[in-house]
Amino acid sequence: MKKPLLISLFFLITITGFAQEPIVKISSGSLRGATEGDVTSFKGIPFAAPPVGEFRWRPPQPVKAWEGVKNATEYCADCPQRTWPGSTAKTSEDCLFLNLWKPADAVKGAKLPVMVWLHGGGFTGGSGAGPGSAGDAFAKQGVILTTINYRLGRLGHFAFPALSQENPEEMKGSYAYMDQIAALQWIQDNIAEFGGDPDNVTIFGFSAGGVAVHSLLSIPSANGLFHKAISESGGGRDGVLTGRPIREDNADELYPVSAETIGINFAKRYGIQGTGKAALDQLRALSVDEILDGG
Repeated sequence: MKKPLLISLFFLITITGFAQEPIVKISSGSLRGATEGDVTSFKGIPFAAPPVGEFRWRPPQPVKAWEGVKNATEYCADCPQRTWPGSTAKTSEDCLFLNLWKPADAVKGAKLPVMVWLHGGGFTGGSGAGPGSAGDAFAKQGVILTTINYRLGRLGHFAFPALSQENPEEMKGSYAYMDQIAALQWIQDNIAEFGGDPDNVTIFGFSAGGVAVHSLLSIPSANGLFHKAISESGGGRDGVLTGRPIREDNADELYPVSAETIGINFAKRYGIQGTGKAALDQLRALSVDEILDGG
């Protein structure tokens, strides 16, 4: 009798294991998440293509569809930044991922409210996988929480004359905000598959994330992608938070030096001369460490 009992236990454990691996099909492919208790999570979901090579300092590009089922049970890399001493966080320029928590029993059509967390860190640090950002508490109250990564530092905000000239139809300068908008568009396109309501999306953020909330309220391309907003320690939109002119020096009393001039000076630190395509190619060839260390 022991052998049939062992076989039965094996199948019971196997079936239970499969039950803990929910699969959701989205626009770019299928995802396998993980369920713990009454909360299901999906981590490391790509919402844009890797912003590397020719796509460094370009708006986020569409995700390439994948075959089969992508594992979405582990956080992916944080965007490049100078990590805190002792940090074990992995960073990579390939970092445009989001994470999602939902009630385990939520299904397509449930139309649960959605909240999107924009992390702080002075636009130079932080991630959607930072301490305290897990969404279990939200999911247990019937809310879907999404946290996102966005490009940081000079990879997230940068201007250079050749950048302004190439692909003139594209937005320039604040690639961090473009990433946030791309993540919000992903939510509009896919959140219903997880049981969320694309017509009930609240963005909220702390510090730099709070500043981003204010900015997204004023960016035309973000219009309609969210419906409520909460800014925590965002500082409003006055003074130093209104943004630096891209091209013109002395056009703003708070920012007499334009973003392009700062970009030119950065290039010179690495011996890159000129402001045309050849100089831009050299900038794109710099390592991530050189970008972070360039002052």
